[in-house]
Amino acid sequence: MMRRNRMGVTGTGAHVLNRDSVAMNPAATEHERDQHTASWLAVVRGAAYLSAGTLVATTVLYLLDATNVLDTAPTFRRSGRGPLVDEATFFAAFFNHQHALWWDIALRDVLGPVAFLSLACLGLGLANLWGSRRPSMQLTVALLSFGAVFSAINSLLYLGELNYWRYGGWTATPAEGMQAIGRSAESIDHLTQYPEAFGFTLVAIALIVLTRAGRAHLNLATAALGYAAGACLLGLVACAVGNLDTGYDLFAFAAGIVVGPAFLIVLAGTMRPRSG
Repeated sequence: MMRRNRMGVTGTGAHVLNRDSVAMNPAATEHERDQHTASWLAVVRGAAYLSAGTLVATTVLYLLDATNVLDTAPTFRRSGRGPLVDEATFFAAFFNHQHALWWDIALRDVLGPVAFLSLACLGLGLANLWGSRRPSMQLTVALLSFGAVFSAINSLLYLGELNYWRYGGWTATPAEGMQAIGRSAESIDHLTQYPEAFGFTLVAIALIVLTRAGRAHLNLATAALGYAAGACLLGLVACAVGNLDTGYDLFAFAAGIVVGPAFLIVLAGTMRPRSG
């Protein structure tokens, strides 16, 4: 359905870019303006598609692990032989389980930072197309940049545990040694929880601010996807902090496979320069 956007240009609700809003040299020729716009359009499209693809891949790899599709995770059991032996037995089984999935962990913790860093590039591109001096766009770029950094730190810290997990053959003997190694790995796991939550929170707020800032360029369906992607990430954070594993997996599926990639793909597909 045709509608009139806030800039007074009749369109279908797709992105309509006004070259006058792009910050550039007033003395630049029309050809240079077109090149400037085309270059940033390419950045936005490429970043959106790359982020969508790597986000889906990262989430699928995570869910294959979380749902025990690739290998069944061990559970802690009390044997009556004392907590030291029980913990060592569990850690040995868990390390062997992680060894079976080391390739999954390596892929998702490399692709994850790519997905979020691509989002930062997307925000920078949109700021140059929609008006880099607008406070909302500058805030979007800052939030996406810091969110991407914290999310990347989380993934890279967890990736460091492959120094343990790429080797197999772990045993519970001697129990003291296995417990010490298990506890050190567990500490790294705890250290990644809040950088992830903080990074996801920043990205979620950035998506909401970006969607609101682009309301003159977005149709209702695209804007709804943007707000929904931010809301799903906030739900993910709440479940992570509350240790709600099932809720975390559901929000991960929604944010990383359904709503988030859909928003990015629609955003990239509708970007085009103003005609005429």
